[in-house]
Amino acid sequence: MLVAMATILVSGWTLTEFLGGIYRNSVQEGARVDIDLLASRLYGIDYIIAPMVETPYALSKFVEAKDKVYGPADHSTEFLFNLETETTLRNLDRPAEALSLLRDFLADEPSHPLADAARAFAALALFDDGMPADALREALGALAPHLPRYGRAVTAYAAALDDD
Repeated sequence: MLVAMATILVSGWTLTEFLGGIYRNSVQEGARVDIDLLASRLYGIDYIIAPMVETPYALSKFVEAKDKVYGPADHSTEFLFNLETETTLRNLDRPAEALSLLRDFLADEPSHPLADAARAFAALALFDDGMPADALREALGALAPHLPRYGRAVTAYAAALDDD
């Protein structure tokens, strides 16, 4: 019992020292996210789902904390994002990143109940990235399977759209 308590105290002290170095310049702002991410790293978590952030500030704080704790080269943990995060990326003028997240999701889960919603958001990201024909193709591709009639025609017309 004493050994367990000593281990907990030493671990707590070590974690406090480690956190102290990270928080030298900014102790309170974003501390909760940092602590959660540090704990996830210490425990070897495989997946982290981004919080449902809807403002550029909140997303930037999460990404900043993620990069600080995990660094850009660490691929030991996969970061999963939700549709709200994609919208925030678009609002931050980062539609290519939003589209990449959505493409990854659609590749992994093509028949997910939210796949069509992801395709709709992908269409918005394509439009924001200056690709209106691709955006319309994406949106019509998501819509066509739900049309009781003319779904095949809509698919064909979408495929024939000109990029100019």
